[in-house]
Amino acid sequence: MKNEKNFYVIIQGRVSPAVTQSWAVAHPLVNKFPNNKHQSCSTFEEARSILEQHGWTSLWFLEGPTDKDSLNLDLADANVTYAVANGRKIGVFSTYSTGAKPQTDHYSGACHKKLSSPTKAADFLQAFEEVQRRMTDLSLHTDPPAQHTTED
Repeated sequence: MKNEKNFYVIIQGRVSPAVTQSWAVAHPLVNKFPNNKHQSCSTFEEARSILEQHGWTSLWFLEGPTDKDSLNLDLADANVTYAVANGRKIGVFSTYSTGAKPQTDHYSGACHKKLSSPTKAADFLQAFEEVQRRMTDLSLHTDPPAQHTTED
């Protein structure tokens, strides 16, 4: 049986150190972040160990829809759906080869996931959008460094 990767460890990203069970949450936090470091693992204990190996003793646990439902799906399963959160066209697709793949192939920062239902795909897209919105809000509300001036 394939070793299931249920956790994403963000060692260096926009929010770090962090652990999440959702690629929809992890992807925007590491995508195009300079020198990002992230890793997937099977258990929370393994995630903590990875962070400890990098010198972290505390972490953020970021909630989102879990990816567990997307594991071990048969490509022939009629319920399989593909969510494209970042690509040429964002949305839910019923096929990979003619739906999701053309939207993400050779697209910088593409993010897609195979899920077990259209509802799970919509949840994935909503989580991705929420993280993107929060990152934008943070960057808009971050004050620039104070300018020091001297008067004569």
